[in-house]
Formats: sequence, structure tokens, C-alpha cells
Amino acid sequence: MRRTWAGAAVLCLALGGTTCAAEDAYYVVVFGAQRPFIKQPRYSHSFATFAHATPDGGLEAFTISWLPRTAEVRPFALEPEEGRNFDLQTTLRICCDNRMEVACWGPYQIDCDLWRRALRQKGRLESGEVLYKAFDEGSTDGTVSNCIHAVSYMARDPDQRSPRIIVAPANWGESGSYWIALRLRPWYVEPCRTHDWLLPALGVNPNNVARNGLDRNPDKSPVTRALQATLQAELLPNRVDCGR
Repeated sequence: MRRTWAGAAVLCLALGGTTCAAEDAYYVVVFGAQRPFIKQPRYSHSFATFAHATPDGGLEAFTISWLPRTAEVRPFALEPEEGRNFDLQTTLRICCDNRMEVACWGPYQIDCDLWRRALRQKGRLESGEVLYKAFDEGSTDGTVSNCIHAVSYMARDPDQRSPRIIVAPANWGESGSYWIALRLRPWYVEPCRTHDWLLPALGVNPNNVARNGLDRNPDKSPVTRALQATLQAELLPNRVDCGR
């Protein structure tokens, strides 16, 4: 087995009885990054940050940002490789170093169930159970994953055998993150309300991040948008027009 004893301990902690106090609040920010003008899979990334706020002002947060351990994406690699779950600030530095622009959806308040699912997924990724592959062919058990499926895996139904989000055509970067945001939509408390105070609290400068909504795929190509919508038609009912 690939999972180490140390990794198994992390996973067991994540799977433990995480309780949710009624007065606490939980949030998610879905990020998408890509180079401007020409969207290349090598320089595209999807990641999400989850936060837990307590009434006394406490805030804890973690990020699911799944990349090769080297942080260098090889889109046409034939074999999976060791992955690493990067934290938010390291991920943003990687995006900056690769001249990638960053956009986000949210921050949205979420049901505690999604927070628990995200904790479990973080434990899986950091246990050594999961390998990275840019085009993962829809791994049935999530043990080989790209960045998109690493975030969306937590939303799988118990009997679901393949990801709801299809990586082709050109479904990486911002458009990939858009479909993640829609996939997580059932857990949003108020999808038309964003909690903007959370971004600076997480160390994110709001002026450096484009803000997107749930109403429209940001991909600039109408042909690509139409193809993606056709392949992922079951996610379209999760769109929300907030009259922005």
C-alpha cells in the first residue's frame, strides 16, 4: 500500500468525529488560475480554501491544492506521480511565478457537511493514498487525480464511480473551477451572498483576484462553453443568476 503509517494517522484524524456547533460558520472559496490570452493546461490550476469561523473571532482554514510534488504540471505524462497538497499562500506564489491570473468564486457560506467532507479529502491527499496525473482518465476511486477532481471528489455520491466534471475540452483553469463551484453549489447556504471579509483574513488581496459568479462559464470561447455545457449538462441546474 502507498499509504504510510504517518499518513494513515492523518487520515484517521480527519475521519474522526468532527462536530459542528450551531453558532459556528463554514465557508469555501473556489479559485481558478491560468495564463491570460492563451490558456495552457501546464499553466492552469484549480484549488479551494475552506474556513471555519467561531463566534469568538477564531478562524481556521485549509486549502486543497493538488499538484505534483515538484509543482510542475506535465500534461502529457503517461504515468501518475507523487503529488502534494499545497497551502494557499504557496499556491498563490506558484501562480505568480508562472504568470497566472487568479479568479475566485465566493467566499460562500457552506453547510458543515461540506467542511467535514473537505477535511476527509485533505486527509486522503496528505496520507500518500492519492497520486497526481493531469489527465487522470476519471479515476473511479480517486486514487489518481488532477487538481479539479481532487477538489470535486468530496462531492461524490456514495455509489458514484466517475467524476461529474470532464476535463476536456479545454476544461482547466477558470472554466474547470467554474464547474467545481457548481458541483459544490448544493452545500452553499446563500449562493448570492459572498462573505468578502474572508479574503483578506486568509491573506488574499481582493484587488489581485477577479471575482466570478455562478451564472456563466468564464471561458472566452462560445464553442468551448457550449461543448462543456453539453458534456456536463447535469450541473447546469446549479447555476444561479444573482442579478449582478
